[in-house]
Amino acid sequence: MGVFDTLGVKQIMATLIYVLKTGGVKQELRLNKAEYLKNPVNLPNKIEMRFENSGNVHLIPRGKVEIKNSKGNIISKGIINQMSVKIMPESFRLFEVKMEKYKSWIFPGKYTLEINYRFDGADNFVTQSETVNYFGKEGAMVSILLLSLVGIFLWKYLV
Repeated sequence: MGVFDTLGVKQIMATLIYVLKTGGVKQELRLNKAEYLKNPVNLPNKIEMRFENSGNVHLIPRGKVEIKNSKGNIISKGIINQMSVKIMPESFRLFEVKMEKYKSWIFPGKYTLEINYRFDGADNFVTQSETVNYFGKEGAMVSILLLSLVGIFLWKYLV
């Protein structure tokens, strides 16, 4: 019987300790990617975001995602990192933001998807935005109705 046959290790507890040293702190949070289903019939109901911490201390991303109409009214909104998940230095993390819709009837048109984010302790938000084209179920119904009326009119007067 060898020495290692009788030796055993039993883990009782483990914990992470976050320590910030004074001086030399580098805090850098960057949004690398924001993806959603690009479908002109539906506005995005969830957005997957990839944040990168290229600094040397852990960061907690915060922010919001909003979809606005041409007048600046909020159509839907989501909160970034509701669970306060940390991103460790020199790493990245994926977040899924679920969008809550505020209006039930939305007209077809161009909408703005706006992402505002920062990390805990930062005062200023970084903003990224892009245009979302929306035709919608409402637009499809109106188009079908108009095409039906034109078809009936042409059939009645040309046949």
